[in-house]
Amino acid sequence: MCLWFKRVVFFMCLTTVLSTGWAQGPVGTLNGTILDPTGAVVPGATVVAVNNATGVESKTTSTSAGAYTLPYLPAGTYTVRASAPNFRTSTAENVILRVAQDLTLNINLQVGAVSQQVTVSDTPPLLETGTAEIGRYISVEEFKSWPIIIDDGQRQIQNFIFSSLPGTSGGTFQGSINGGQQYSHEILIEGIPVGRSDLSGGNNNEFSPSAEAVGEFKLQTGAMGAQYNGGQTAVANFNIKSGTNDLHGSAFYYIQNEALNALDLQSKTAGNKKAKFRENNWGYAVGGPVYIPKIYNGRKKTFWFTNYEKTHLTTLAPNGFATLPTKDFKNGDFSRLLDPSFTGVNGQFVNGQLETSGSQLQRCDTDANGNPINCVNVFDALGRPVIFGQIYDPSTTRNVGTSVVRNAFGFDPVTGLPIPGQANIIPQSAWDPVAKNIVQNVGIVDPTLDKMVRNVTRIGSSPFFDLHIFGLKVDHNISEKHRLSGYYNRSYRVRNNNGGSPYLPLPGPATESWQKQVTAGNMLRLSLSSTLTPTLLNRVAAGYNRFLNQNGADPSTVNQDLAQKIGLQNLPGTMFPVIKFSGKEYQGGTVKKFGVGFVDASPNGSYVYTDDLTSIHGKHSFRFGYGYSRYFYNDRSLSDAGTFNFNPQQTDLPGFLNDTGHAFASFLLGAPRSAGHGVTELTQGFRQPAHALYAMDDWKVTPKLTVNAGLRWEIIPPFYEVTGRMSQVDLNTPNPGADNRPGALVFASRSSRFNNTYWREFGPRLGLAYQFNNKLVVRAGYAMTNTPPIRNDWGYGGFTFGFNGSVNVKAGGSPTKFIDDPAIYLSQPFPSLKAPLPDTDPSSANYNDVTTTARDANRPGYVQNWNFTIQYQLPRDTVLEAAYVGNKGTRLWGGTFACPYYIICGFNFSEYNALPSSLLSMGEILNDPVSLHPQFTPFSNFDDSLTVAQAMRPYPQYFGVDEAFPYNSNSNYNSLQVTVTRHITKGLGFLAAYTWSKAIGAVDSSGPGAYYTSTVQDYYNRKLERSVTSFNFPQDFKLTWVYETPVGKGKRFDLGWGNRIVGGWQLAAIHNYHSGDPIPIFQTGVNVPAGIGFGIRPDQVSSSLTLGGAPGRVDVNTGTPYLNPDAFAISPQTGNGTPLRVGTAPRFLPNVRGPHHMDETFRMSKRFPLYKERENTFFQLGMTMTNPFNRTGRYIGDYTVGDADFGKVFAGGGGRIIQLDARIEF
Repeated sequence: MCLWFKRVVFFMCLTTVLSTGWAQGPVGTLNGTILDPTGAVVPGATVVAVNNATGVESKTTSTSAGAYTLPYLPAGTYTVRASAPNFRTSTAENVILRVAQDLTLNINLQVGAVSQQVTVSDTPPLLETGTAEIGRYISVEEFKSWPIIIDDGQRQIQNFIFSSLPGTSGGTFQGSINGGQQYSHEILIEGIPVGRSDLSGGNNNEFSPSAEAVGEFKLQTGAMGAQYNGGQTAVANFNIKSGTNDLHGSAFYYIQNEALNALDLQSKTAGNKKAKFRENNWGYAVGGPVYIPKIYNGRKKTFWFTNYEKTHLTTLAPNGFATLPTKDFKNGDFSRLLDPSFTGVNGQFVNGQLETSGSQLQRCDTDANGNPINCVNVFDALGRPVIFGQIYDPSTTRNVGTSVVRNAFGFDPVTGLPIPGQANIIPQSAWDPVAKNIVQNVGIVDPTLDKMVRNVTRIGSSPFFDLHIFGLKVDHNISEKHRLSGYYNRSYRVRNNNGGSPYLPLPGPATESWQKQVTAGNMLRLSLSSTLTPTLLNRVAAGYNRFLNQNGADPSTVNQDLAQKIGLQNLPGTMFPVIKFSGKEYQGGTVKKFGVGFVDASPNGSYVYTDDLTSIHGKHSFRFGYGYSRYFYNDRSLSDAGTFNFNPQQTDLPGFLNDTGHAFASFLLGAPRSAGHGVTELTQGFRQPAHALYAMDDWKVTPKLTVNAGLRWEIIPPFYEVTGRMSQVDLNTPNPGADNRPGALVFASRSSRFNNTYWREFGPRLGLAYQFNNKLVVRAGYAMTNTPPIRNDWGYGGFTFGFNGSVNVKAGGSPTKFIDDPAIYLSQPFPSLKAPLPDTDPSSANYNDVTTTARDANRPGYVQNWNFTIQYQLPRDTVLEAAYVGNKGTRLWGGTFACPYYIICGFNFSEYNALPSSLLSMGEILNDPVSLHPQFTPFSNFDDSLTVAQAMRPYPQYFGVDEAFPYNSNSNYNSLQVTVTRHITKGLGFLAAYTWSKAIGAVDSSGPGAYYTSTVQDYYNRKLERSVTSFNFPQDFKLTWVYETPVGKGKRFDLGWGNRIVGGWQLAAIHNYHSGDPIPIFQTGVNVPAGIGFGIRPDQVSSSLTLGGAPGRVDVNTGTPYLNPDAFAISPQTGNGTPLRVGTAPRFLPNVRGPHHMDETFRMSKRFPLYKERENTFFQLGMTMTNPFNRTGRYIGDYTVGDADFGKVFAGGGGRIIQLDARIEF
């Protein structure tokens, strides 16, 4: 039996003997006041709630204040009876209790005998009168009826949160709720958090139950009770179906096929046929009472529910274009870089230079309008013309006076003029042997288009995909006072993934970046609820989450000695190396990387124990609780075969970085700008515990007024490694390898930790709800929620230095000390570690990227949420709600550093080794080696081949210093949210949701997704990054509706045999219309000195940012100009691309957006009854369509200043997609 299973069995057994309870999750609470005909309270009344599906009864007695509370009731439909001596028994029928709902049901008793009965209501309450939080419910019937397309292998259970509910934006993979950071809201399955230790929340695409198993869900926002942590701004609470007294079930089959779909615009324009798209999804769900003939009858006692789902997908659908080196380039022929019609560089004026491919550079003055005048030709120190696009030979680098020169390939070394037939052609005799092996023996896929960039069609990142999900739930009523529930779910997903640029073939040669990913998830839940006395109740629950992301290089390239076969030396044969390219677009900067570079199989997850006790006294319903979580991450990965970074600098003319050289040419010469190699020799197990205590009082001040007051206290101990094998850089410890400058490697032990326990994480909650009358309720509240104390990253690799290690080489380290020299040649032996592992030398991490964490860094961020809500009940079971929802985030996650090889991470708020941007005014000297400026030498044995900028960093012995827990960002959100809701009643239901909002922040993501917007210019001036967020859409309208023809037995129209034709039809749709995307502005080719920001933005030089309104019809091939290119300019920089200051453009433009979005999804289905006597037994055929009008989307294709397509709007996007389905329900 495997270890994890033993642990789970033990912890489940332990849970069953505990006598405490858990926080409300998949259950609800029914409460209210018992009144007599005069309005006086009735103490001592007996209240019984009977679950209509199972027949299980729950009882309590009203207090001296006439109040009653029935907590821990499973979501469902109830019949509620209240009785007292000398009063008739009053019955409320069809009382619908939602998941996690506090439902207030006041019952009036009439004078008479107890044996007499009167029905006081058969209409469920529609208004929320007992809590200040904002709750959005989706019922079982709505979940089944609303249109949903298979996405990422299944019907995503969070789909409706982002497609239908107010205050939400994005999607199920990376969405935001009420302005919270992406990956931040908490997801509960059966009341227990999903609890991955690499994501704080928000995403369960890869770790999810089947949609067929979900009973209903509730999105909770605003002033939530103290029993909820809430991530930042929301809790998504999902309830799993249970068995009932009758056998019920379903079987389903969903299919998508390209034959049903419309051709997308991109394929139509290119004259291509429909790409292959075949998806088949099928499964079943069934539940009922446990029944063993003549042995056990579990009706009203023991119930079971199980489900299974399988998906197989094959798709080759296009998804834009990627860039591969042209056939000429792969033969060493770069002569077309001298052709302006090929490069698109024809007369551009940048940084005082007039540039045209193949022509001599000119430096110019400018007139009053910024136009070039007085232009003069540019020559090198030998008097040779400098031609834009030339490729230079790094082996010819030499000094001429104070200048550095090189000879260009195919140009006369004396005159500098092109040699006919040879210009810009690198002879194979000059190629590096390793590069030659990669090109000629391993192979690089040829582009399909004769273009320099965007010359091969991308396809979706998961062309082949398989999914299996199995779930089992058992509910058992031990006695009238004790109920037990258990749930197990396993998901298993296999796909080909691609974090680089997916193009065919698959997996193709090792130079492609296709990955093989297997994600397996196990989820366990167990709960026990008990009624100790009529006024004292508790519930215990425990959960286990284990998520394995087995991801990395395709197995055909793993442990095949590929590094040795291509000629790399002193690198392991675990996988193919990674080859990356950077630079301007015309210098190969957009060529997609070769190789994957990692193989990882690191399981992570959590153990969760929660406890909730309810005590009812008079008008008060007190809740006291305790929760314990232990997150785990077991780091299991292989050593890589090296990562080599190529840019134009190794083949440029020094001083002309943005004008000469090409990254792929540097590759052919085997001349990387930098390189690194990670060495992994052991696996480590990291753990993060957390405790929570809370108290909550729901005070029924009067039958109309409820006050919710509570406090949550979380205690955060430090994380640790199970055997103490953990290290970090302590920024105060003297470093013996750097003249005892502060900052040295230190090591933990089994008993020591790097952080202190944080004791002051308090979260107050206060709310009130006042019911003016039966139709109007006003609610207001405040809640402070905290973020989970997890790494929010792909592992704890930064804490392994000394046990694992890395070797890095950078340009300028050659004996000649030229800064433009390669870091190493591919065919040279790669350097080894300085010492064998484990290496406990405090200076062994010098000249590496390192991780640190401060003693007080164990203090997570928090968000203050507030809301003011008015609910009004309209006729026909409809509710109008208007809510002001706002929040303020403090100490939020500020960035991520330890990214996988397949993601280029940004410089962000986690960087402690930063320099202020004011130093940029020093210019080129920052990128010079210290050997040229010895006055900047920071300590005696400093490597003087490193740059002046590196020498000036706070900790010059290190490159990057990453704070592992960068809680240093902030946010603000304000919104008006208006909804009109009618849950499905008599065949009609709808939800109209309008949101006006503004979300402001500096970092948009609380997880690894932070790389999407990590473009911090100045670590010390964080206000520069504060802008509208990437997920802020000021105007957002969503309409979701379902309509069933009112024809059939027991309905408005009974047409007899005609019912079979006209009856059973159902129509449903989701409409989404919102503002355009926020617009970032970029620039490329900036040679940023080490330690000063990342992604220096351009300048905004005009307030006229557009050339008019967003265009209607657009040019499909060339795009239609929208952004004004004259409103932006490359920020000042030297001729070698070194910025002289940061740009003035904001992270996102505040008042200009891309084209607005319009999306629709329609569904049509027909039910065919199978038995006249059983209305709920039927066969159903359905069709769901996305983009039913085959509308073409519009988007800005390029945000980079200076690119030919900058600011142009293109038309594209997928065509109409049709999904067919068949179902049987009984």
